[in-house]
This record gives sequence, structure tokens and C-alpha cells, in this order.
Amino acid sequence: MTYGEAGTARSAIGSGLIYYGIPKGSCVGLYFINRPEWLIVDHACSAFSYLLSFLSEIPSVRLIVVVGGIDDQMPSLPSTTGVEVVSYSKLLNQGRSRPQPFCPPKPDDVATICYTSGSCTVHGNLIANVAGATLSVKFYPSDVYISYLPLAHIYERANQVMTIYFGVAVGFYQGCRHVYLDLTLSGIPFPNNLVCWGKRESDLVSYQTSDSLRGGWVVVP
Repeated sequence: MTYGEAGTARSAIGSGLIYYGIPKGSCVGLYFINRPEWLIVDHACSAFSYLLSFLSEIPSVRLIVVVGGIDDQMPSLPSTTGVEVVSYSKLLNQGRSRPQPFCPPKPDDVATICYTSGSCTVHGNLIANVAGATLSVKFYPSDVYISYLPLAHIYERANQVMTIYFGVAVGFYQGCRHVYLDLTLSGIPFPNNLVCWGKRESDLVSYQTSDSLRGGWVVVP
């Protein structure tokens, strides 16, 4: 997926949420592993002024979007619940056919309620943190960032914003025991692979001893 395709998907998801009547400032909860759709929804929330939260903080759910689901196999809920279940692909297509203009948030608007480390931050603070980090950390478009630390961690979220600033490609790990394989399949020489290493140090210890990985970059929070 290119940056252009990701940007188009971001606009479509935000437009799709508007199509389903989700008003500006509403909470949007995410509950799945690191994958491209996570980031697309994240940036759609920023572009259309939705608050990215976690499900327990959403008192009244109106729309459930199933990532990877098949349209004709979506479960149906009683109409009395007021909750509709759709697939991610359906939401994407509906947004594409009914594009809406961005509704950007203000710097002091809450950007996210993040599970760890218990973070609740506004857009201005998030961008300021990323801008400060770019003074000492430099990435390049030839780099590949492996998304390993869970996106429920604010450090990984901030790093993802920074990769966009530098135009870095992002790959998503397939599980703790497949990190080395993911690095290999990226097709990029190891010195150009970036791994965000947070609370999963023990999972990477065995891979660090590899001669080919020893030249890689590991970002440590």
C-alpha cells in the first residue's frame, strides 16, 4: 500500500463514519492487533475529529466494524439495540462513494485515550512530542519500520506518526516468533530495518545474537 492509497483509505473511512451518522467528537474504539487498518482508522479519526479510545470507555456503541469480515456473514443484532454491524470493506466502499471534507481537530482537542501507559493526550502534545524526537532521530524513505510494539502503547503510536513525517515504509510483525522472518521478508538490508523495542525485550533476545541482525537499528523507549 502506498502513502497515496493509505490517504485515500483514511478519507473513505472517515467519510463512511459520517455516512453512518457518527457525529464529530464521538469515541471510536479499536480492538485488534497491529495491522494497516489500525493506522488508517487512527488517521481517519484525526482527520475527521473523532476521539480514539478503547471500548470500555464507550458507554453507547452505535456501529461495530469488523476487520476481515465477509459482508454476507456479518451478524445481525436486534433493531432495538440501535447497533449496526458492518465489515471494514463495506465501510470503506461506502465512504469512497460519498466523500466528505476533512474536519480537522484543534490542538487542544483530545486525540486519544490510550491503554498504556495510561495516556490521554491532545493533538498538540502528540505532535510536539514527535517534533521533538525528530531533532535526534532521523529516518529515511529507504528505511522499513517493523511495527512490533502494540499500537495500544502510546510510544508506538508516536513512532508511527514520525514514520509518516519521514516517509518511511511500515511493515507489521506476524507474531513474536516470526520477527526475524518479517525482517527478512521485508527485502530491505538489515541496517535499514527499524524495530520499536519496548516491553517485549525477551522476545527479541534470541534474534539479537544473529550476525545479520546485529547491524540493524533498534529503537528503545
